Amino acid sequence: MDFSESFRSSGPPPAFSPDGRFVATVVEYRLIIREVETLRVVQLYSCLDRIDSIEWSCNSAYVLCGLCSRGVIQIWSTENSEWTCKIDEGPAGVQAVRWSPDGACVLVVAEFGLRVTVWDLVDKRCTYLRGPKHGDGRGLAFSGDGRWLAVLERAEMRDWVTVYDCSSRASAGNGGHGKGGGGGWGEAARFQLPTADAADIAWSPAGGVLAAWESCLSDKVVTLDAGSGSLLGCYTCSSSSSGGAGGGKDCLGIKCVSWSATGELLAVGGYDGRLRLLNAVTWAPLLEAEHGGRVAAPAALVVYREELSEPAPQNPRQPASAGATPTSRGVAAAAAAADPNARTHYAIGDLPAAVPGHKPAPDAPGPPKLGVGRCMWSADGRYAASVEDCRPGAVWVWDAGAMELCALLVHLAPVTDLAWGPRGHTLAVATGTTRVYLWTPAGASIIHIPLPNFQAFGCAWNNTATTLLLRGPEAFCCAYLTA
Repeated sequence: MDFSESFRSSGPPPAFSPDGRFVATVVEYRLIIREVETLRVVQLYSCLDRIDSIEWSCNSAYVLCGLCSRGVIQIWSTENSEWTCKIDEGPAGVQAVRWSPDGACVLVVAEFGLRVTVWDLVDKRCTYLRGPKHGDGRGLAFSGDGRWLAVLERAEMRDWVTVYDCSSRASAGNGGHGKGGGGGWGEAARFQLPTADAADIAWSPAGGVLAAWESCLSDKVVTLDAGSGSLLGCYTCSSSSSGGAGGGKDCLGIKCVSWSATGELLAVGGYDGRLRLLNAVTWAPLLEAEHGGRVAAPAALVVYREELSEPAPQNPRQPASAGATPTSRGVAAAAAAADPNARTHYAIGDLPAAVPGHKPAPDAPGPPKLGVGRCMWSADGRYAASVEDCRPGAVWVWDAGAMELCALLVHLAPVTDLAWGPRGHTLAVATGTTRVYLWTPAGASIIHIPLPNFQAFGCAWNNTATTLLLRGPEAFCCAYLTA
């Protein structure tokens, strides 16, 4: 693996273009577009204020910059430096912004979720949609083919979903909520959800099915027909884990939900530390597994444990045995692993394997640090990688074909990011250290970043899975896979 030099970056994470040719980065109020292979600057634009978010259009021709603090969106071209576009939401403000899948429209969520404004860049008109339940962008989901937009709403103390036909934006005389010259984005369906307080919704990649799940105060996932709103399936985590640790009606509920690439499986991560893989026929779990502190099965499981290649420096005045406990040695090893000069490697562990963890602080602000907080599918849906927040240093890799745990990666530092390659089965892991970790079904490896004091907190692949972008607190670099 070859590495580029590091370049300054601040604000939103750098992003590859969909065609993999460019990478867009932000330095305060400046947008910088570079070629991926050479990292040569192609375009440099200055925005009106600090950039809060960036997103590429589907054809890689334009980059959207959200200036939420100013209530303005600016769009720039990768080819024509003289072409500009500015959208000013005025008093409504901007809380979230995104492209439509066809790259012809920009969707803006006003502050406090008052409304969604659809700006058509082709016809130069805007359409107003009812305000979403969440103002941060959650609850807006496009179908896989980009034709339908589902919006989660809250009205009359109940959850509702409105489905809009995006293909009708060019149809004249549509009777939607459009404003100006001919309407568009017609309402195709609207139905009430059988939920008490829905957290989010997601389309099945197969199309036609919507998944909705409750907030952390409940543990219900429902699947519905997107055209009629009829209930297809309903699953509650407590019904299957009431006898286990953390189960029951009084436990916190669902923390993450994600569809497999084919739409055949729905992964549900709970605050009880369990991962469920629901099938799309009966909506019953084919796999229900814990993320425990002791893993003994299956027999074919491979445990990769990160260990120091060199012993940690020791205080010469203190004997090695003085005050040495398993906890203190673990803390010392983790501190040494965060050292830019530390060298580590993967060692194959024996079964049963111990997975270190901690109990969340009861008085800590925000959501509790427990439960399955992340679950990501490989590009073909064969594997799923999950992280349990009570054991943040471990990555659990599940084989959806065999319905079992196939690999366990135990690191010295907490995992900060995961990224599956868009091709094949390569998983990249970042831990906020000077190393990046790669796993494939054939094995796992640790790559040391040859840049002084560069700590990778985030990672992302380009569309060919040949270039890995590594993101630090104030810089980024690219790693190029070599044969």
